[in-house]
Amino acid sequence: MNVFHKFAIKSLKLNRTRTIVTIIGIILSTAMLTAVTTTVSSVQQFLLEVTEKQNGCWHGVVSNISMKQIDEISKKKEVEKQVSIQNIGYAKLRHSKNETSPYLYIGGLNGDYETLLPFYMKEGRMPKNENEIILPASLETNAGVSYQVGDVISLPKGLRVLKNKNQLWEDDFYLNEDDETFVESGKTAYHVVGIYLNPLYDQSMSAGYYVFTKAANGGPDYGGSVYVSLKDGRKIKPQKMKGTVADPLKDTNRMYLIYSGNASGSVFRVLGGLMGILIAIIMFGSIALIGNSFSISVNERKRQYGLLSSIGATRKQLRRNVLYEASVLSAIGIPIGVLAGIGGMSVTFYFVSDLMSNMLNQGIEEYGEALRLHMSAAGWAVLLAALIGFFTVLISAYLPARKALRTSAIEVIRQSQDIKIRANKVKTWKLTGKLFGLEGTLASKNFKRNRKKYRATVFSLFVSVVLFISATSFCDYMSTAINTMISTVSCDIK
Repeated sequence: MNVFHKFAIKSLKLNRTRTIVTIIGIILSTAMLTAVTTTVSSVQQFLLEVTEKQNGCWHGVVSNISMKQIDEISKKKEVEKQVSIQNIGYAKLRHSKNETSPYLYIGGLNGDYETLLPFYMKEGRMPKNENEIILPASLETNAGVSYQVGDVISLPKGLRVLKNKNQLWEDDFYLNEDDETFVESGKTAYHVVGIYLNPLYDQSMSAGYYVFTKAANGGPDYGGSVYVSLKDGRKIKPQKMKGTVADPLKDTNRMYLIYSGNASGSVFRVLGGLMGILIAIIMFGSIALIGNSFSISVNERKRQYGLLSSIGATRKQLRRNVLYEASVLSAIGIPIGVLAGIGGMSVTFYFVSDLMSNMLNQGIEEYGEALRLHMSAAGWAVLLAALIGFFTVLISAYLPARKALRTSAIEVIRQSQDIKIRANKVKTWKLTGKLFGLEGTLASKNFKRNRKKYRATVFSLFVSVVLFISATSFCDYMSTAINTMISTVSCDIK
């Protein structure tokens, strides 16, 4: 540690009150920055969890290919996880009340379906072999056909065939008995082991209700679909599909790719814009607050800097001394500020999580436990807050130091630039004395003697008003937007 660093540490210790106030300012600034960045990362994580619950965590799906092609795709080196759904066939659904879905589509599961696909068991469990089957809950609510766990059902299996002998599968809507024919190939008995809820497959718009069993080896190859999760999700982008595993891609889990950071989307542009605006406002206020403290510190030590300059200290050395002082204060204040920001937002999320859940979690509560917004302090969010906080402190220290060090050593020692008394410039109004007494008169005269010293205080008050109005307006706009999203409108229908 050189003599300048020792001088900076000793000055901080001798002026403990100002040092503590500066550290508190750094803590508040970093806490607000951390609150903004961690809020964005927490919302991102919450949206990702909602998407996983609705659609699963796969990246892309390839449909209508043979089982041989599915095996080739599954073995590619860029594939991390995969789920294949083998087309076993259709079964005629008797006594169905839904005329557009008169079948059961039977699919054979294989691979990491428990982790990639969002299956939620209303009762029972997943199938373990080709003789067990799970049924959708919508079979009872939509088709009016009810089965219980433990039932053994005999299904007349077969294929849907057009007049030109082409086969129809799950992507093809039900036409009618004149355009398509059900060709039965035999009956198979299945043991019902579960009733599932799945927002991806529990639907009634297709020709057949999705029922699943365990994929079996052998038998006819009617093809199927494969859901893949790549080691690098960015390769699932359309411009990178050709010649890769995603070349015959039918669809992507777009929102999951966006929220997991593997694709760009308008959601993050909006969140990034709001984060940038709030960070700019916080930096503006923080530079005024922390810079005020450093300005007072530099003004009080101008004489010391002048003496150091007179014995050979360069401006560069003195500037580094001020920046070193800022770094020491940052090393104390920034970690505490990060922890304070994370703690404060954790408490905030605890009280507002129900509101956010109602806004963004609507319609999926039935699929297991409802999701709640919680603190998710991502590494990038904490690092960004710390770096911006440190950058803010350096700017706050550099600006007053640069102005002070421009003055020559003799002028600094004499302080001729700070205190200027001109004729009739220190006179005060009689009204000031009547309103504030002798103390007010002395304060007014002192202010006129050294205007620069108190200009930072006036500017801080101005910034406080600006920040208050900005924060109030932002909250008002957000409240209006939220009320518009969740409010209901009463109207008469005639």
